[in-house]
Amino acid sequence: MPNDRSKLLGAILSSTFLGNDSLSYVEPKCSTADCDWPIYGSLGICSEVKNITTLARNDPVITNLTTAKIASLYNSSKESVALFAIPERYLPTSVLVNGFVFSPTGVFNQSVADTMSADLFIAYSNKALNISEGFDDLSNFQFLEMAFYWCVKSYSTTVKNGTATTIELSRRSEIMSPKPGNASTSLNTFGNIGFRSCYKTNPPRCRGYGGTDVVFAPPEGLPPTSPTRFWMDLWTALAVSYTIHFNIGGGLLQTEDLTIYAHEGDTSLALSTALFGDRMGLEPHPPDIQLENIRRTAENIARGISNALRILPSIVDEQSSWNGTAYFPQVVFTVRWPWLFLISGQLMLTWILFFYMIWLNNRWDLEPLRDDFFATGHIFQISNILPRIFDTIGGLRQVAGDIPVLLQRDTGTRVLRLVASSLGGGNSFELSDLERVENVILRA
Repeated sequence: MPNDRSKLLGAILSSTFLGNDSLSYVEPKCSTADCDWPIYGSLGICSEVKNITTLARNDPVITNLTTAKIASLYNSSKESVALFAIPERYLPTSVLVNGFVFSPTGVFNQSVADTMSADLFIAYSNKALNISEGFDDLSNFQFLEMAFYWCVKSYSTTVKNGTATTIELSRRSEIMSPKPGNASTSLNTFGNIGFRSCYKTNPPRCRGYGGTDVVFAPPEGLPPTSPTRFWMDLWTALAVSYTIHFNIGGGLLQTEDLTIYAHEGDTSLALSTALFGDRMGLEPHPPDIQLENIRRTAENIARGISNALRILPSIVDEQSSWNGTAYFPQVVFTVRWPWLFLISGQLMLTWILFFYMIWLNNRWDLEPLRDDFFATGHIFQISNILPRIFDTIGGLRQVAGDIPVLLQRDTGTRVLRLVASSLGGGNSFELSDLERVENVILRA
């Protein structure tokens, strides 16, 4: 676990500076664009923030830690004040201090106190102060307590069209074994004195510290087939606690034009932005917005640590992985048989009509019809006896018999042309006059 401290620190810092955004959960591994998983549980860190202003102003430990931190920041700022040419008198200053809560304040329920990993306070003044005149008066300071504790959460995760969605369904913070309240099994480094001294002197020797696993109760809503044992060895839990404590504490002194002339700790700037904003000349956020911003920041830190713990190789194994279902796209063909029958019927009727016309041509011995449909069609037109023609072959012969024709030589050529001399009533015309549908050329 000590080798993973840098990864935990990176998770804390990257999740602290998200501002109003919320940190996403662990990205699921989906081999396709659509996957889902059954409801599952995971051990991680939760957070809670309470306003303890009245309590802290009367707590000598917290007030002494606050004034001592302000004094330390003030003394360390003299060099930077000279460097940035800020007057020695100091401009009105916004003060932020975040430190450790060494003993429980009682504002959190017992389950949170039993599973506490890190307990910190934030002291700040919404009224800019001239701290060169003294900083023992904390009457204008507000105090928040920020707790990070172990909990087991249940989740629902899906991937749709390549977009992952994870929803937290429930959470539970309850130790099943060993029985909480024992200093030797406390999950808080400041409550477990033996671990703190061992970790400072010889960390490798502390790897088996405690010699026991801490087992947590499962959250509600898990499927019956889901594993119900969620645990972490005491060494890992205390190492996480140590990392949180010594990477979130600190403070800063900042003028009204956002000039920071004293700074300690990597997260104090993010906490200052959550409380005072990041634009010059603006008043600090209202108290309810400040509390909401700090809660969001604490939740992001807790989620960042949880995400890191869920993917650390030294912690994660095959038994801690959850298998889901991947959906592959499929092409389904639907055969609409009525439409196929309709098209097939149309083709069948077309072929029947085609062969019927061929049969009629052969039966009636219709040479023009076989050679040229338009000539026959014209005969039908000029005779006005179309129905009768399809009744009997005699009708067609009668029409042909009513049209007298002659062979006539064109002038100056050896071409003979078939010419109709009269049509029933004695009207003479040439076949070429019949809209030039047909010319029969005979070569001598």
